[in-house]
This record gives sequence, structure tokens and C-alpha cells, in this order.
Amino acid sequence: MRVIGGILFISAAIRFAIECFSSFHTETHTSPDGGTTIDHSLAINHITTIMAIAGVVIFAFSFLASHKRV
Repeated sequence: MRVIGGILFISAAIRFAIECFSSFHTETHTSPDGGTTIDHSLAINHITTIMAIAGVVIFAFSFLASHKRV
């Protein structure tokens, strides 16, 4: 179970890095008073978030399950 949790978490981390890199977007807006506003945005898929949470939960649960057997 630890291996499955670790694989899920690592694959979610890789997906997160790829999604952040590919979806990073910068917009520059000028305001009427002469100032400038810079907006940075990125999109993270909800599947990536679910994979990371599931990986952490499975990994943590594997430690609890191993103590109950002994």
C-alpha cells in the first residue's frame, strides 16, 4: 500500500508541475492613473488534487494498518 500511495503522490506531483508550466499565464493591465497591474494565473486540474490527497491518505493508512496486524 505504501508503494501505491507513493506512486500516486509522485505522479500527482509530476502532473502538478506539468499543469503549472503549461497553464501559467501573465496579463499586464494599465490603470487610468498610470499604474500597471500584473496578473499571474495558473490552472490545476481537480484530478491532480484528488490523486495527491489519495496518495497521502493511502500512504498514511498503510502505517496504521501495519500496526493493527502486530
